[in-house]
Amino acid sequence: MYVLLVLLALITPTAASAMKFEVSGTGGNCNGCEWIAGEGTIDQTSVPNLLAALKSMDGGYPGLRIELNSPGGSLTSGIMLGHLIRERKLSTSVGRTISDPNSSASKTTVPGKCASACAFAFLGGVIRDTAGGDVGVHQFYQDIALKDPSAKVFDALDLSRQQMVSAMLIDYVHRMGVDPRFVSVASNVAPTQMHWLTADEVKDMKVAYRPEAFEAWKIEPWGNGLVAVSQTQDKSKTATLFCGKDRAPKLRLDWPTHLAVTDFSNAFSHSEIVQVQSVEIPVGTTKLSVQNQRATLTIEVKSAATAITGSKSSNLSIALDESKGRYLAGYIPFQIEGAGLQRAARLAFRNCV
Repeated sequence: MYVLLVLLALITPTAASAMKFEVSGTGGNCNGCEWIAGEGTIDQTSVPNLLAALKSMDGGYPGLRIELNSPGGSLTSGIMLGHLIRERKLSTSVGRTISDPNSSASKTTVPGKCASACAFAFLGGVIRDTAGGDVGVHQFYQDIALKDPSAKVFDALDLSRQQMVSAMLIDYVHRMGVDPRFVSVASNVAPTQMHWLTADEVKDMKVAYRPEAFEAWKIEPWGNGLVAVSQTQDKSKTATLFCGKDRAPKLRLDWPTHLAVTDFSNAFSHSEIVQVQSVEIPVGTTKLSVQNQRATLTIEVKSAATAITGSKSSNLSIALDESKGRYLAGYIPFQIEGAGLQRAARLAFRNCV
């Protein structure tokens, strides 16, 4: 880490208006109603400024959102900022924070941009949301090289340093859980230009990341047939559609839990039904096991098969009967939004009766 920062210091551009961090919010009492707005150019003051903002919130808390709007700046400080954000388990999003036109005491966000060094800082978020703006990348550079492109600013060791920086950036990006192609994409863009990542690039390289968001359904071979599988981005939860040995269509859910079998049994008995795509299925047709702090629930979904394969929505909803008690909402923590549900379900169920 120290070597990386020393090398990056050699390619730090001149800072403009330094980034400031300000605790902001809508004034409401809800999840996401407060955030820290990071606005301006990233420089050596950015990390201490963020630490000061966190200190004003008693250190902040995991998942607290850092709303970034920055043209870039010091790559060194951008990397350090990313490490701090990850260390504190903060989330990142792209957006510009402004005063709410409908309430002078409140703030709101509008589309923003996070470019160059900011893009690397953004990767530190444990949850990363790009829906509110754009992420831009280009080659790292020395300021003098842009002011006088023909000037001889390299010595015999510079090529080696450049390669070391590239390798260390790839390592940083990888440790943040992002595809190393992120660095490759940036390296293909001249420092005087900016490549704004497309929606596909953001998704494919995991620049945007929600750990509990389900990925698109995939078809996989299983025995003499096929199964449809969707997992969360962090791979902690899995949903599988398949034909059982009795040739009945089934849905299997697997997820981490701190609950015991008896906790689930009591909740299921109270609910009496499991709702799959709003179709009520008796709990007697389900099978639950808990082992090594993981729950596996298998549901026969014959009565819900048409609702699953014929729905125009990509969402697959599973829940206990919450009308029997709101506490039942947390027992099956699945709201699956993976794309391709209908096609995958039809293929998985085609041999069912």
